[in-house]
Amino acid sequence: MSVEFLHNHLRVTLGKKACEVPFAADPEGEAGPDILILLDDATHWLPPHAAEEISLEALAKITELIEHACAKQGISVEFE
Repeated sequence: MSVEFLHNHLRVTLGKKACEVPFAADPEGEAGPDILILLDDATHWLPPHAAEEISLEALAKITELIEHACAKQGISVEFE
């Protein structure tokens, strides 16, 4: 399990599957979070599992992994 910070998305790996979760950086300025995670745009796994939708259970785990990775980096995060 891992989270990789890329230009405008996060690549999250769970076992043999991976997905890309887009985010908006500093969406509300200084008063808001550092990044806003756009969960609605993360619907399917990356190839070779692209035909498979991400389950609610997997999405919960992905959210947990992102929260942990952001906390380690000192990044405040919100989910949409």
